[in-house]
Amino acid sequence: MAVSLAFGIGILAAVVGGAEVPIVAGGASQKWRFSVEHQYGYEVDLWRQGDKFFGLLLVGDGPAGDTPTGMLEDVEFDAHTGKLSFRARLTTGLHYCREHGGVPSRDVFRFSGVLSKRDLAGRIQHSEARHPDETPRTEQVRLRRSTGDLTVPASHAEWEADADRILKRRGPRW
Repeated sequence: MAVSLAFGIGILAAVVGGAEVPIVAGGASQKWRFSVEHQYGYEVDLWRQGDKFFGLLLVGDGPAGDTPTGMLEDVEFDAHTGKLSFRARLTTGLHYCREHGGVPSRDVFRFSGVLSKRDLAGRIQHSEARHPDETPRTEQVRLRRSTGDLTVPASHAEWEADADRILKRRGPRW
């Protein structure tokens, strides 16, 4: 059974019998490559509350530190097959083209793949929202999964507050 979920900062917490369902860390799935000063790759941080998944996408494609981050949106997960899909909006830097000269990028990343105990594997598509008619850049990824890297907040409100702090600094500028 596929569960279709739309998430945002304003999501309501899952409540059963008046008590909030505990949040479980789904783990950080990541693959990074570093040069002397730069960081390249992806990280998907997932949490689960009941049958709802939520999290963050980090995308490195430049100087290391303060990695651009976006909220996972339109999350769909099939518990029987492990199929996972989502999209995230980020600003990874400045966008230059014939129409736009050095404006904050409006990056849209879409992921479709499978979450297993060992990794998150699938396809990431990257597009610039200012140019919706352009063909997205597509990349196959295999992100190694680690379950011990994420803290578990006491409530969804606490998770939202933590995510909001991160996104204020490293989130999309649109």
